Amino acid sequence: MENMRILWMNLTGSPGTPALCEKLARYCRVRACDDAGAFAQSLSGAMPDIICFDFADPDPDADARALVQKIKLDHPSIPLLMFTTSQSAELVIWAMRTRVWDCFIKPVSCGEVMRRLTILLPVLSARHVDDVRALLMPERAPFSGNKAGMGKAAVSRTAVVLPFLNQHFHEKIALSEAARLCGMDSFEFSRCFRREQGITFRDYLMRLRIEAAARRLRRDNQSVLDIACSLGFNDPSHFARLFRRHMGITPRDYRSTTTPPCVSAACGVT
Repeated sequence: MENMRILWMNLTGSPGTPALCEKLARYCRVRACDDAGAFAQSLSGAMPDIICFDFADPDPDADARALVQKIKLDHPSIPLLMFTTSQSAELVIWAMRTRVWDCFIKPVSCGEVMRRLTILLPVLSARHVDDVRALLMPERAPFSGNKAGMGKAAVSRTAVVLPFLNQHFHEKIALSEAARLCGMDSFEFSRCFRREQGITFRDYLMRLRIEAAARRLRRDNQSVLDIACSLGFNDPSHFARLFRRHMGITPRDYRSTTTPPCVSAACGVT
């Protein structure tokens, strides 16, 4: 983890290095900048493994969003992280469609960020990184709308079910059950979820389960079979295929990848 290169773009409007950035620098190689020109120069040198965008405004302006989108288009294989002071449903949808890998609501502990980076570590270490990244973050459905056309009433129709899915993804959740929570029939909900979240309902659940499996493979001593079963996968072969499709390597290879000592230590920092 100490060799992981992080480029931190400070868009908060406050000069200096943020405290979280300084804490991450204890465990990773972090470069911070608060100027768009300096940011472009930093990218022209050695490419980072991760790019972080730090916003003070919970709803980044058009220029900030355009910068994130440009970086993703120019460097599609680099995972992007976003840090904001709050997380609206509209911002989450925009981030997913821009293929931002993860969003954090400040204040967030260094330990939590490190735990998320630990999930990425074996994937970044794998061969054929570009192919792996495409599997980790599948292409989203094209979106032709704009911010002005996405009112709160429109984005809230399926956003209400997301906290339920995040808590119960390991259980068997019927499409009809999720639709009922949103006050829609299954057909309407399925179309609405894909349009608003940029991913199908089934793929959303699958991504939550695979990410949970990755965390447990790194943290728990349970067998791959036990972890798979606890997350709703009854067929270990099916689980292995899905894990490899999403993460680029098999569950056993993911677990066997050496974790640097600082990763374990980071789980306790704040």
